[in-house]
Amino acid sequence: MVKNLREKPKKNVRHLANWYFGNYCAMKYGHERECDDKLQEIAAELEKIGITEMTHKKFGIIARENLTCKPIKREFHECPICKKLGVPQRRF
Repeated sequence: MVKNLREKPKKNVRHLANWYFGNYCAMKYGHERECDDKLQEIAAELEKIGITEMTHKKFGIIARENLTCKPIKREFHECPICKKLGVPQRRF
């Protein structure tokens, strides 16, 4: 049986460019201006070909393919003292 899956809401590509910049580029990198300009160019190109709305996931894929900076996974190191005491490790 196929479950009734809810479709993810689509957002404006300009909103998605600002969302990606705020959550990835501005928070993790120091070269914000270059990323912001490139993201706005990506949004403008999408609007030129008639795509004004898409999901966050699809925009994220397009942004990662076109940006020179790539988001990296953060490394987490366990605290040996916390581990001995049984304190839960918070992973952000």
